[in-house]
Amino acid sequence: MVKMYLFLFLIMSFLTVKASTEYNISGIVRNQVTGESIIGATVQVISAKEAVATNEYGFFSIKLPAGDYKLSVSSVGMMIKEIEVHLFSDFYQVIFLEEAGKTLNEVIVHT
Repeated sequence: MVKMYLFLFLIMSFLTVKASTEYNISGIVRNQVTGESIIGATVQVISAKEAVATNEYGFFSIKLPAGDYKLSVSSVGMMIKEIEVHLFSDFYQVIFLEEAGKTLNEVIVHT
């Protein structure tokens, strides 16, 4: 019986240590020209194959284990931005996206 309790204690200790090595990557995505928050921007962790969308304030948060990651941040009408993150503690950054700047010269509609 004592061995079983010791075994359970060791497993619980391992799970606690494992959980404590995860950190948050968080931040706000903004328009570089206007400074406004970008709602619904996609923040993707390429190597971890995880992605989240920014909320109504442009905020995002992803919990990952320590390590090196590459973020890809994108939104409709904006240029994609990639950011290298060395995650060994909680990481926070305001990310500015540039407008894509592509416009149509002329549209002709035939009926």
